[in-house]
Amino acid sequence: MSNKNKLYIVLALLIILFVVSILSTCFGQLNYSFYKCLQLMVGYGRNRELNFYRNYRLNKMFLSIIVGSGMGVSGLVFQSILKNDMSSPGTLGISSGTGFFVLLFLLLFPLNNVNSFLFPVFAFIGGLISALVIFIANYRKNNILNGTKLILTGIALSSFFSALQIALVLSLDKYKLEFMAKWSAGQLWASDWMYIMIIAIWNLFFILIVYYKSRFLNAMNLGSVVSTGIGVNFNKEFIFFSFSAVALSSASVAFGGQFFFIGLIAPHIAKKIVGYNHYFSILVSAFIGALLIVSANFLIAIIPFLFGIPTGIIITIISIPYFIYLLIKGGKVCPA
Repeated sequence: MSNKNKLYIVLALLIILFVVSILSTCFGQLNYSFYKCLQLMVGYGRNRELNFYRNYRLNKMFLSIIVGSGMGVSGLVFQSILKNDMSSPGTLGISSGTGFFVLLFLLLFPLNNVNSFLFPVFAFIGGLISALVIFIANYRKNNILNGTKLILTGIALSSFFSALQIALVLSLDKYKLEFMAKWSAGQLWASDWMYIMIIAIWNLFFILIVYYKSRFLNAMNLGSVVSTGIGVNFNKEFIFFSFSAVALSSASVAFGGQFFFIGLIAPHIAKKIVGYNHYFSILVSAFIGALLIVSANFLIAIIPFLFGIPTGIIITIISIPYFIYLLIKGGKVCPA
C-alpha cells in the first residue's frame, strides 16, 4: 500500500472518529439530533442545554478520546520495542501497578481538585515501578529481552498487585470503595474538566514526542543489531520509549479506568490496516483506541439494557474473541 493511500486511511479514520464521537453525545436519557449536538458543541444554544451538554456529554467524549488514544499508542510502543504482539500495559502488569498506586492515593488523600495534580503522579510512579521490576527481572547482558518471559513476569506481578489491592481495599470508606469498584470495571470517572485538562496535556505531550521520534521505532523494529549498525542508540531509545509508554498508559488507566484490551487490540488493528511504518501506525492506533471507547459509549447510550454498565465491560466483551484469536495465534513476533 502506498503512503498516499495510508494517508487517506488516516483521514478517513479521523472523520469516522469525529462522527461517532458526536453521535455518542446525542443519545441517552435526553436525545438530541446530530445537528443540535454540533450547535451545542460550538456553544450555540440555551444556557441550560449548554451546561448539560458540556458537563454530562462533551466531557465524557473528550475523556474517551484522550484515554483511548493514550492506551492505543502505549500498546503499539510496547509491541514494537519488545517485538511481541501480545505485549501491552495490561499483559505486562503495568496497569495493575498503576491500579495499586491509585488505591494508595485514595487511602492517603481525599479525591478533590486540590489533589488532582498528584493523581497522575501516583499512577505514573506505580506504572514505572512495575516496568522497572519487569525489565530488571528479565535483563540479560546480551540486551535481548524475551517477550514471552516479560509477559509471564507481568502476569505474576499483576497477581501480586491484585492481592495487595484486595487487602487494602477493605480500608476504604464507602464512597472510595464505590469509586474503586467502578474504576476497576472501566468506568470513565474523571468527568471534571480539571481532570480532563490534566490528562489531555499529559497524553498529548507524550503522543507528540513519540510520533516525532517514530523513525527510531521504525529502526528498532529491525532489531538491536541492525538498528545500532545504522546509528541508533538502541538502549537509550529503548529506555525513552518504555518511559513514554508507561507515562501514557499510567495516566490513561488512572483517569479512565482499567481498559485492559485497548492497548492490546488497537495496535493490532492499526498494523493490519497500514502496516509497521510508525509514521502512520501511531496515528491509526491512537484513532482506533479512541474509536473503541467512543463506540462502546455509543452502544451504551442507544441500547437501553446496557445503560449504566461501565464502558470497560462492553469493550472487554467486544474484544474477547479477538484476544482468543491472538492466544491461538501464539503472539507472533513482529517481522523486521
